Amino acid sequence: METGTKNSESKEASGETKSPGRMETIASESRGLFEDIKEWVDLRVQLVQLEIEERIEKTANQVISVIAVVILALFTVLFLFHALALLAAEWLGNPALGYLAVGGLLALITTILHLAKPRFIRRSPSGETSPKKDKLAAAQELARLSEKVESGGGSQINADATADEAAPEVDADHEQEAGK
Repeated sequence: METGTKNSESKEASGETKSPGRMETIASESRGLFEDIKEWVDLRVQLVQLEIEERIEKTANQVISVIAVVILALFTVLFLFHALALLAAEWLGNPALGYLAVGGLLALITTILHLAKPRFIRRSPSGETSPKKDKLAAAQELARLSEKVESGGGSQINADATADEAAPEVDADHEQEAGK
């Protein structure tokens, strides 16, 4: 027994063994570090949530502001056209003619906008072409012509183009002859 006691005393004196207190301290510090990291992650998540809420609130405020301005603008335009109709009615001597004149003016403006096709008005895909589709069709036509040129069919391009252009006229002529 004495040798076992002497060995453990000599190991403790030389610092070879780790004391149970030192391991507990490391474990405690590790748990503390883990808790700090966990708390940091939780705070970071809360910060991100607050930033997202702030962005949503800012966007909602902007949307509400735009809607309010649009509504006020519509009422302004409505009253201006009403005043214009009353003015035209006074000049023409009949209230109905004043409103008819303003309605005709609005119809004219609508028709001009429809025919001008400004960029901010989007067209439905019901057969009308869009600039993107036009560009795609032009790119496909260019690729087709490039293939013909590369394959040595460059002289056929003009013949094909004129044949394609003349084809509707030929078909129309054949239909007229068949109808006679």
